[in-house]
Amino acid sequence: KMAGLFNRECLKTHKTIILTEAVIDSLTLIQAGIKNTIPSYGVNGLISDHINSLYQNQVKTVYIAFDADKAGQDAMPKVKERLGNAHIKALPVTLPYGWDVNDFFIQTENAAAHFQNLLAMADPEAPAQARQGKPDQMLKTDYGFTLTTSGREYEVRGIVKRDSRLKATVKGIKTIGAKRNMHVDTVDFYAAKSRLFLVKGLCDLFGADEAAITADVEKLMEQAEAYTPEEQAPDKKDEMSATEQEAALAFLKNPAMFAEILADFETLGYTGEEMNKLLCYVAVISRMMESPISVMIQSRSAAGKSFLQDTVLLLIPEADAIKYTRLTDQALFYKENGSLKHKTLAIEELDGMNGAIYSIRSIQSSKKITIAYTGKDPATGRMRTEENTVEGPLMVFITTTQVDIDGETASRFVFIAIDESEEMTRKILAKQREAHTMAGMLNKLKAEAIIKKHRNANQLLRPLQVFNPYADLLTFTSKSLRARRDHTKYLNLILAIAYLFQYQRKVRTMDFDGKTIEYINVTLSDIEKANTIADYVLGRSLDELPPPSRSLLALIRQMTAQRCRELNIKPEEYRFNRRDIREFSGWSDFQVKTHIRQLEELEYIYAVVGKKGKEYVYELLLPDSLDETRPFLIGLTDIRQLKRKAEKLGIQDDLEGQNLNLEG
Repeated sequence: KMAGLFNRECLKTHKTIILTEAVIDSLTLIQAGIKNTIPSYGVNGLISDHINSLYQNQVKTVYIAFDADKAGQDAMPKVKERLGNAHIKALPVTLPYGWDVNDFFIQTENAAAHFQNLLAMADPEAPAQARQGKPDQMLKTDYGFTLTTSGREYEVRGIVKRDSRLKATVKGIKTIGAKRNMHVDTVDFYAAKSRLFLVKGLCDLFGADEAAITADVEKLMEQAEAYTPEEQAPDKKDEMSATEQEAALAFLKNPAMFAEILADFETLGYTGEEMNKLLCYVAVISRMMESPISVMIQSRSAAGKSFLQDTVLLLIPEADAIKYTRLTDQALFYKENGSLKHKTLAIEELDGMNGAIYSIRSIQSSKKITIAYTGKDPATGRMRTEENTVEGPLMVFITTTQVDIDGETASRFVFIAIDESEEMTRKILAKQREAHTMAGMLNKLKAEAIIKKHRNANQLLRPLQVFNPYADLLTFTSKSLRARRDHTKYLNLILAIAYLFQYQRKVRTMDFDGKTIEYINVTLSDIEKANTIADYVLGRSLDELPPPSRSLLALIRQMTAQRCRELNIKPEEYRFNRRDIREFSGWSDFQVKTHIRQLEELEYIYAVVGKKGKEYVYELLLPDSLDETRPFLIGLTDIRQLKRKAEKLGIQDDLEGQNLNLEG
């Protein structure tokens, strides 16, 4: 009586087994790298040890590769039935007539790959292409290529050829019905160890033997070697019809463009915040220029920071907006060279940037970032240094609830704050209710056309140079050291507004160094618009208090004035604690603790009592010396004075004779 199994160990590591008719057939497969095989002892040699071992090791599928003669073909149905009774899927394999497995491998070129085709054709659940024995299919893509061989799908992208390296990212895809399983790995095809790790991962994915997957990887390597990427094409622009182009041009030629922008924001559901909306819109347009304006929205939770950011991003082409929830420290250093150039990089929350803020500050200042990193040369085994450069410029758009922003970061952004007043809350609630009415439904129907109009307008803006003939006549406060950078933001704001209005400006040309440069001039109208926005926005950015802390100070002053009238006492005699502030303001304890620390450190309030185990009691300092309703003055030149100075110098404005107003 026969007992025991040949190659029993393979049952512990494979869920798919190839059952051959004889030991020599299994030895042939093992020699070819196909390890998941055990032999029967002839056509009637499937013993109980086979069945029990397969069942106990939870083998799911058995391919029956018996000889292609009468005895072998007659035996396969009986073996299939016995395996089926043990709840094991059995699949008969059809060899060429008269051959056994050993004959097949001796007489067939590239036998391992062709044998895999036979296994695929035996499985009715395998992809149709594999069952029909179709040849390999390779398709070149924008990012690399795809290859389908023996029913196994591969996607290869990011191919880099450098000296003795051939690196790429390989994705194996296994599709069963509607389910897709994948294995993704980055491989250096010229490094044996790297290929081995890839082969092992793909073997686990496809449940195939090592020899077949090794053959697949060799095919992938050959295709990667022959791959020649097409020249980098500019980002594909959204197609627009003649009607859509006409609407976009009408917008760009509208003298009251700012009024139209604000009306479109209202239709999209964002009410109020006129100056903030205009600044953010102009800032994302500035991404196309050499010195973009970066914006940080700083407000309390639930104020609407993300809504403003998302609404603005809707109005630029999707390809130009990159939004991340979180960035790791060196993530930007490894981006492709031109992937950030003239784009808007939006971060949902400053806390999600971690150490990446360093790379963002660098690309804002230097218009590029470069990293040098070490790696092992696969040919020599020696360490060597490689570089990766990512070019800007780019516009950065961040929201945050943080109060303390380090000076290096703060100096590179224009700060805005969301209006947190009760009046604005009432407007927002009214807008939310309107969304459930017929008018709200109509606005939703209009939204798609509005978004399309703005995206098309972005595409129609040409890469022109902008010059400011009034630059020498402009003024700006010099009382703060931070004004050195905020002054540049103000000048760039003027240029960005002029750039946005380019279809309403005279385009001039100049020849320089054999090249023709197209440019437009800033007008007094552009400066007036910039002054209105800058007075509101840059004034706040020069304030030593962040807007939420300034708002809390205003509430404390209101509370102090009210309580002093009720108690008939002087302001310097009034004491209050955090509970008093919470009850009066409606702010949470976390928000009060966060911002009251700023007020205490900058000496706007004074802690009268506050030791361990005791409550903090505060006194308001200088209660009558501050007016939170008055904007911080930044010393901008009055537009009428600027016009008179320009006339004396003979500067001719491109819009001479037209009325100056913000809506224009």
